[in-house]
Amino acid sequence: MTEMKLNELLDDEELTEIFRERAETEAGRIFSETARDIMQKHAKTIAEREIKKVVSSTLTGEVVVDNGWGDKKVYKSLQDMFKVHLEKEIKGYQLQKAVEREVTNQVKALISAKTKQLAAKLVAELGR
Repeated sequence: MTEMKLNELLDDEELTEIFRERAETEAGRIFSETARDIMQKHAKTIAEREIKKVVSSTLTGEVVVDNGWGDKKVYKSLQDMFKVHLEKEIKGYQLQKAVEREVTNQVKALISAKTKQLAAKLVAELGR
């Protein structure tokens, strides 16, 4: 009896329509998800390729630096720009260190000379 009832239900057009609608809905969902995944992968691939192009051209191509006041400098590459700025910084640092050394040496020499003068005067005063 149960088997007969089940066969009747399976032959029913309404049940067939319900299964068809459910299958269409599921197929649509799977298709949408698959299409979305494919598009995301494709978009990611394109974005990565374009980013690599921009980075590569920035690192190897000509670099133009403009301070907005008409002072424009052109370098062959980012590496050349870095070298120029590094050389300036090193020269400035070396000059600063040389000045500090010279000032320190002169101050020490003046203090030493004054100390010797005071010591000589003190010895002379005490020796009287």
